[in-house]
Amino acid sequence: MAQHEPTALPPELVLDEPPVDEETLAGLATNDPEPIELGSWEEVEWAFRRLARSRSALDVLATRYGEMVGRIEEWYASEAAADRRTVDYLTGLIERYGVAHRQRDPKTATLRFPSGEVKTTFRREPRVDVTDEKELISWCLGHMSPEEAQRVIAQQLSIRVTALREHVVIAAVSDTEDVAVTRDGEPVPGVVVKPPEITAKIQLTQEDPDQ
Repeated sequence: MAQHEPTALPPELVLDEPPVDEETLAGLATNDPEPIELGSWEEVEWAFRRLARSRSALDVLATRYGEMVGRIEEWYASEAAADRRTVDYLTGLIERYGVAHRQRDPKTATLRFPSGEVKTTFRREPRVDVTDEKELISWCLGHMSPEEAQRVIAQQLSIRVTALREHVVIAAVSDTEDVAVTRDGEPVPGVVVKPPEITAKIQLTQEDPDQ
């Protein structure tokens, strides 16, 4: 930001002593002094100029702050990269182990280890998953009564999937694929059918057992 020399004041607006001294202004960081009344044009002009000085200082500090934050974010991203990827990698390995174990032993939902546990959830039925909300909203408006569409479409023009299920049937087209259709057999656009699946979630019971 370009620095400008302060404009010289006309002699009649020059104050021998400002209404608030610099020590009082510096103390505003921690104290809350009683307000005073500015009693003349000269004092108001002084307040304007002192205000402009502090605002200019804040602009400089904001620029420096942004630069420092940028450097800190770059440092953090660099330093954290290996551990972040390690967390993602090992979490995936443990979750896949939990899913595989649940497939072999459907009755065991939680595996407990000295340093953590992995919980699995078995969703037994296929479910409708929205892939193109805009297309699906258009279809709902054209195929449902206003009352039904209001129940399915939220005010923010998003789909309430739970309400949509009342109007959708999951039909098998092959041994490995299901589709979403109306009760009359018409395909429903903007959705896919996700097959039954097992999901896993891990939880550490010790932050760092090696420490």
